[in-house]
Order: sequence, then structure tokens, then C-alpha cells
Amino acid sequence: MNIFTNLLERQMEEKAREMKLTVLHRPGGRWHHAEMLRLFPLSAEVASHPQHTEYIILLGHHTKEKVLEVLLGGQQFTATQVTGIESKGLPFIPSFM
Repeated sequence: MNIFTNLLERQMEEKAREMKLTVLHRPGGRWHHAEMLRLFPLSAEVASHPQHTEYIILLGHHTKEKVLEVLLGGQQFTATQVTGIESKGLPFIPSFM
């Protein structure tokens, strides 16, 4: 492995540890495709997982109020802000990582 590749990998790992994410959780429910599309003005990166349909992960820290605003209201959910892909608050690693 050359020095440039090693440096690039370290930078990517550091960015992943510092990445700000918002986890949306709808206990006992699921997120619909139309809702995910409405979130794109808020965050260009929105991830879901077929085994974790109760969750959506957004790139960036966003408040529940802001999410409700772009969703035009909606069903009950929580919004938790986490930092880094190693956070215990992440139900899965988002596809945009």
C-alpha cells in the first residue's frame, strides 16, 4: 500500500467518525417512499434498510421540527442526532457512507 492510499484511507475514516447524522425512528411503523422523497430538500442523502423499516438516516443534524416541516406533518417519530458511523445510535450503516 502506498503512502497516498494510506493517507486517503485515514482521511475517509476520520470523516466517517465526524459525520453528523440524524436517525428518524417510527416505533412499530415504517417509512414510505413518498416520505423519503419529501426529505430530499432537507438532506440530499437519505438512507433506509429493508431489515430496519422503522428507521431512516439523514446526512446532517436536523431537528424534529424541521423534519415535520418538510414532511408537512405526519405520523409519530423520534429524531436523534448522532455523530460518526460508530455511534451506538445507528441501527445500520447508511448506504451513503
